[in-house]
Amino acid sequence: MNRKKNFSVFEILFSVILFLQFLLLIIVNLTQIKMHFDSDAGMIMNHIMMIVKEKSLLIPDWVYPSTLEFDSTAFFALPIYLITRNIYLSLGLSNILLCALLSYSILYLFDGIKKIYPILTLNLLLIPYTVGALDYYNMLFYIGAQYCIKVTVPILLLGLMLHLRNEKKEKKDVKSIVAFILYLILLFVTSFSSGVYVFVCGLLPLLLAYSAYKFFNSEKIKKNEIILFSGTVLCSLIGILLNTKAQTAKGNGMVFVRVENLWNNIQKCFFGLFQLLGSATTSSELKVISSEGIELLIKLGVTLSLIVFLIIAIILFIKDKKDLFLLLGASITVWNFMILCITDTRYGADTFEYRYHLIGLIPMFCIMTKLLLDGLERLKKRQQITLAVFGLLVLVYLNIAGIQSFKNVDEHAELKEIISYCKELDVDTVFFLDDNQRAENCRVLHQSETVNYLVVHGDGKSFVRDYYQKYNGLPIAAEDNYAVVVDYSFFPWEENVDFNGFVNLKRIKSFGGTGVYVKAE
Repeated sequence: MNRKKNFSVFEILFSVILFLQFLLLIIVNLTQIKMHFDSDAGMIMNHIMMIVKEKSLLIPDWVYPSTLEFDSTAFFALPIYLITRNIYLSLGLSNILLCALLSYSILYLFDGIKKIYPILTLNLLLIPYTVGALDYYNMLFYIGAQYCIKVTVPILLLGLMLHLRNEKKEKKDVKSIVAFILYLILLFVTSFSSGVYVFVCGLLPLLLAYSAYKFFNSEKIKKNEIILFSGTVLCSLIGILLNTKAQTAKGNGMVFVRVENLWNNIQKCFFGLFQLLGSATTSSELKVISSEGIELLIKLGVTLSLIVFLIIAIILFIKDKKDLFLLLGASITVWNFMILCITDTRYGADTFEYRYHLIGLIPMFCIMTKLLLDGLERLKKRQQITLAVFGLLVLVYLNIAGIQSFKNVDEHAELKEIISYCKELDVDTVFFLDDNQRAENCRVLHQSETVNYLVVHGDGKSFVRDYYQKYNGLPIAAEDNYAVVVDYSFFPWEENVDFNGFVNLKRIKSFGGTGVYVKAE
């Protein structure tokens, strides 16, 4: 068997795994969202339903969170919901389409070389390294998919830049025209939705690195390069200006970390990459010799490999100064890491908001795949087979381990009981005491025109995010027909409670560790 046949056989095997990974993605998105959606996705779902109800993309008197949310699963889910009126199906179908966009960008990036390159890259990307609110799989492919468009845009620009280097004057590159149009659409959407974030963290390093490469090699500027750069800047600028008029995205207000906290921030930023891929734990009880421990060690191997190959890519470019793929790919990762190190982006996280690494992580996977397969081609047949089999086993193991994260258990079962009971009470408003997450999830689960679910703080006033401003600061004392839901683990209320002098409340029902209270007669 010659080397070409070796690669053909392994292309088939890795393609089979990729098919199964896509199948898993389709199944979980079409069957699991209703049972496992988190409050961040709940806000997006509620926002989509309210946009359709109000018949307006920008709802008047709306309290936006960190973004306008259009560069998330809402991108496709909104038009699908207009047709289906099924929010769970809309999100599922949208996430499948978003995954297709990211897959297209990877295929375009590796266009013209062996198929095993994009196949293996997608194999690595589609592993459910971590599953949960704000975790890897959810951010890219599942439930809210808040980062799928954000990471696709820089990969498309990277691909367009590389194709510019190889374009032939006598031949029109239809693939690049399609990719360019798609790039501009997605760039405008993410700029309009998230402000400067993607441009600053994902596109600016590519523009700077490509310009520097041209300058130091004394190359002439091509017409298509001017079009690409101008389109990028103009499209970003228009989207950012519209975002500023609509609301102020959190990314537009990034601040530098204080100098005394800089080293601590750098450490947390670095190890945040490990948390993102499930190769670090905050638990003090995880045993090394256990299925979870072995899984963590394998993921640690993947994470360390990504870092090592990134360093190799930088060294190779410094020595050779010719491989533009390595320069541009590494520039996104290094630049994004630098931005995260010097800015205060921890917010409420105990360690680090590790999802912010995603923009720099995708190029790391692309670099690792390229260098790994380039090196593999120079090895002997027996070495190729050994490493390929090892890679197949790792892929299979990590995907099987990831499947265990999707449990067929309804995480909202108790909330559904509370909703059902509140329907019987026939109340107008259900207040959750200091519990944003369950209030937001109830709005999606109930989808009621008559019952409102709000958060109430200890000052006796309501609080909302990603909802109507008119419900913000609503005093509970001014309401007549309502219920208050209390989590006993945070507020061990007795049967009768004087709510900070605002109202007298009486418990009428308990659901596990949750109590339902109404105003005492």
